[in-house]
Amino acid sequence: MTSILVKLTGDDDLWFVDLEKGSAVLYTEPLSGNIHQAAEFSAADGAAVTKGVDLAIAIHSAVPAASGLLEG
Repeated sequence: MTSILVKLTGDDDLWFVDLEKGSAVLYTEPLSGNIHQAAEFSAADGAAVTKGVDLAIAIHSAVPAASGLLEG
């Protein structure tokens, strides 16, 4: 897996993140099927929906992660 869809709390936008390319672009395609259902569930309930993600941590900047602040 090299790509993920991300929606941040408090933001209505959905982002397509390509981990191989190191890029993120605003996802503008209409949602359908399971992705549409997950987005509706999340919007209605504020719930986090994950599939194929073992760990996700929201940080405000790459600087703390790169500086070792988040290391165990």
